[in-house]
Amino acid sequence: MKKNKPYGEMLLFSQRKLLLIMRCVAFLVITGMLQAYTIDTSISESNSSDSEFEKFFKTERKAGIDVNSVQQQTLTGRITSTENGDPMPGVNVQIKGTTIGTISDVSGRYSLTNVDGNATLVFSFIGYTTREIAVEGRPVIDVALSPELLGLEEVVVVGYGSQRREEITSSIVSVKEDNFVKGAIISSPLQMVQGKVAGLSISRASGGDPTAGVQMQLRGVSTVRGDASPLVIIDGIPGGSLNTLSPEDIESINILRDGSAAAIYGTRGNAGVIIITTKQGSAGKPEVNYATYFYTETWLKKPELLDAQGWRDLKTQFQNSPSALLRSKANSIVDFGHDTDWLDEITRNTISQVHNLSISGGSQNTTYYGSVNFRNLNGFIKNSNNQIINGRLSVSHTGLDDRLNVQMSLSNTFSTESPVDYQSYRQAMQWNPTMSVYNEDGTFTEIVAYDTSNPVGLLEQYDRQYKRTLLLGNIQTSYRITKSLKLSATGALQKSDNLYGYYQHNDAWGAIQGGTNGTAQRTVSESFDRTFEASLNYTNQFMRVHTINGLLGYSYQDFTNENFGARNRDFLSNVFGFNNLGAGLQVPDGKYTSGDITSYKSTHKLVAFFARLNYNYSQKYMLSASVRQEGSSRFGANNKWGLFPAVSGGWTISRESFMGNISFINELKLRAGWGVTGNQGIGSYYSLERLGTSGVMLYQGVWIPGYAPSSNPNPDLRWEKKSETNIGIDASFLNHSLNLTIDLYQRNTKDLLYEYSVPVPPNLYSTTWLNVGKMRNQGIEFSINANPVKKSNFSWNLDFNISYNINELLSLSNDQYQTKYTDLTNIGAPGLNDTPAFRLEEGQPIGNFYGYQFAEVADDGTWRFWNKDHDALLTAAEVKMEDKAILGNGLPKSSLGFTNAFQFKNFDVSIFFRGALGFEILNTQRLFYENPVMTPLNVLKSTLKTPVIADPQYSDYYIEKGDYLKLDNLTFGYTIPLKGIQNLRVYAVGQNLLCFTSYKGQDPEIGISGLSPGIDYRWQYPAVRTFTMGLNVKF
Repeated sequence: MKKNKPYGEMLLFSQRKLLLIMRCVAFLVITGMLQAYTIDTSISESNSSDSEFEKFFKTERKAGIDVNSVQQQTLTGRITSTENGDPMPGVNVQIKGTTIGTISDVSGRYSLTNVDGNATLVFSFIGYTTREIAVEGRPVIDVALSPELLGLEEVVVVGYGSQRREEITSSIVSVKEDNFVKGAIISSPLQMVQGKVAGLSISRASGGDPTAGVQMQLRGVSTVRGDASPLVIIDGIPGGSLNTLSPEDIESINILRDGSAAAIYGTRGNAGVIIITTKQGSAGKPEVNYATYFYTETWLKKPELLDAQGWRDLKTQFQNSPSALLRSKANSIVDFGHDTDWLDEITRNTISQVHNLSISGGSQNTTYYGSVNFRNLNGFIKNSNNQIINGRLSVSHTGLDDRLNVQMSLSNTFSTESPVDYQSYRQAMQWNPTMSVYNEDGTFTEIVAYDTSNPVGLLEQYDRQYKRTLLLGNIQTSYRITKSLKLSATGALQKSDNLYGYYQHNDAWGAIQGGTNGTAQRTVSESFDRTFEASLNYTNQFMRVHTINGLLGYSYQDFTNENFGARNRDFLSNVFGFNNLGAGLQVPDGKYTSGDITSYKSTHKLVAFFARLNYNYSQKYMLSASVRQEGSSRFGANNKWGLFPAVSGGWTISRESFMGNISFINELKLRAGWGVTGNQGIGSYYSLERLGTSGVMLYQGVWIPGYAPSSNPNPDLRWEKKSETNIGIDASFLNHSLNLTIDLYQRNTKDLLYEYSVPVPPNLYSTTWLNVGKMRNQGIEFSINANPVKKSNFSWNLDFNISYNINELLSLSNDQYQTKYTDLTNIGAPGLNDTPAFRLEEGQPIGNFYGYQFAEVADDGTWRFWNKDHDALLTAAEVKMEDKAILGNGLPKSSLGFTNAFQFKNFDVSIFFRGALGFEILNTQRLFYENPVMTPLNVLKSTLKTPVIADPQYSDYYIEKGDYLKLDNLTFGYTIPLKGIQNLRVYAVGQNLLCFTSYKGQDPEIGISGLSPGIDYRWQYPAVRTFTMGLNVKF
């Protein structure tokens, strides 16, 4: 018997689990660091009177560095710091690829003997960036080392600017290229930060489909019907398309998690903001980088269906069954004499490849970066492919005594996608394994039955193609009027052209059954996004302790989308495909049907004024305030404009005098912020009364199309508003080798956008877009980064993050319209077409499964369900609507990521785990294919053990725990020392290698977006395991 725990009890239990995990991770990290420190101490054999340098010197001497080589001088030099020019003692100097080395003395000088003129020297020191310098026959090499930007000096990109990390007062996470997830990037560049950021959930809901993207959520569900994905900013351009980017061109990805950080983007910041910064050129000699990798895919977990012999055995079992129902079905189990693995027939083992070539360089005033990227991605299901060519060029020039800077960037992407019908996978699951793929005459084998088609025929007799051209160009200029005052302006154009072609062969089973004799369709669409932004920035410091930064800005964007489509049927030949619609006979015969010709055009505009003021007192007390006034053409005449304020503050406690004697704490900062953001992600004309075709009318003796209202006007329609409070702590210990971040937040969203059913009359149409309802999200995020070991020849770095979020729909009503709940997402045929799986209900989280409560399977194999009071058993015929209950929730409450990265000499290893906790999954494969009644469709092998002998029913019998932990990425790399080449690295990566879960389906990582998360559909694209081999070369 399964009982539902009270909501508060589930929350308390989940919080306890989260705290337990956090404590365990912190214990493991600190224990590992203490062990590493103990090992160092025992090696150094130093006493308490030794200086820190002497301890370090002895440790390195014991580690095998030849300090006596100082006496033999063949190659010499001096090492200084870029900060102040002071000499740096104790720096490791090593000949790359060997164990020969030395360290610099108290004057920063070093000496090496017997050094090959073509060798490369490696200079490394804790807390500083490692440098590699080619000897090139020189007898003297002086070096300046820069501090690693891993501490307080790290620059973080924020909205309309950048700040040092120590000055940040909001919840912002920055992921640099070195920390990106390695391996094949198939669906989206954001796969590179999947599992790397607490609170950011990214799911490849479409498995290994190379033509599909990812689903994203930041800090839970943010809306009911508005835009639920974070706003993406590319090089300062709001709303940039990820499809214009090559993953190899990205330098950093910054996530603005809370409202105080995102409010500067106003109407589109409700779901958070992701800022992507691409690579730029730097002054110096040209640098050429070539990167390539090849990957192949296999099943993550292949469904275990009956094979041909199992099918024959099932017929015998049915014939001898005590169940009259099964005995009656035995005759439907037909043996056609073949042995076909239909899943093997629709899948393939193939190789995909990616190549990226970039060149960068420049002079003191002019720098450039250019790249070309080619991606040939072949999907696991046959005929699913994606071929992408991307080119990018960025040029930056500084003049007028370094006052003027002009930067131009142009990116162009061409892609050809060949998606497939996911129904081929569903048909392969259920087709008779004794049937052959082809008839003797070479045609596809088919069955005259409801909703059946040859799985291979669905791939071979239906052609689909998307050709896309994406252009993103921008010009950014800045002029420093005075030392403190800078004027900036940006103009950008994003253009997308799409050409879609579809052709159903005239001998396809669907064409034969539908009598269409083939169908061809062409659709052309085009979109323009134009952006202009200008800002004035003022920065100054007073009396050495007061620093202010002020920003005033203006933003204008307009968007245009156009589309035209045409369709024809009845083709005599398949030779033209979708390239000659005129060859179809249906239109010339006058058999026009609705939808054969379509077109539309939509536009909308955004205009905004924004301001921000940052104040910093002595690097101890920080305050930031911003406001954005924005207008959108999408909303009603009475609510075109909205105000989005934010304020945040920070207190660096570690800089207070009372912290001076606590040496192991390098940074301790308390942050707090509040901000308001909006959501305008609806259609352009939803606030207006629109007309649409409706029936026909007789006019002057001719029947013509009629027009009627297709929407109700709402002049008060406005954007959703989210008010968010965030409190955070940043801490750094042990010389920045242990870093900790904790954030707690609460998001309250009101004026939810929702399409309400309304009576007609008095309304003109049956639905109206309204602002109704409220929603709350609250949670905690925990991140830890540590460097337990950092030696010249060995280092160990670990990252761990975990987040917890709970969601509640507070209301779905207003003063005029009242709705307590709505049921949605019907499960589908056979038998469950009118059975919804979810309930959206006030006082409950979004994503609740709602249905019958399973009690038992009776001796005769029929269902028994609980009544609403759990005190009586009911049959499927007796159970009623009021007996339904909440069965679980499809949204993970917690997600985590854990990375261990090791480097030993030229070898590197990375191990990455990723997981999700606190959610359930509706396993529709079991619901439909783990039931003997579903024959003559094929079934899962587990059907042989099921006690069920009854029509499928939706209940918690098929709802399973979805919690999982994946070994998501395992990378092995080796850097080959080679003369004349700066860097040559080869690597191998395994992705999605292991999944630890109790879920019985193929993959617990499924859809997380929308109002119906957690359904493992029968027609999902298969989840795959990926193996990659790659090469990176730098000249």
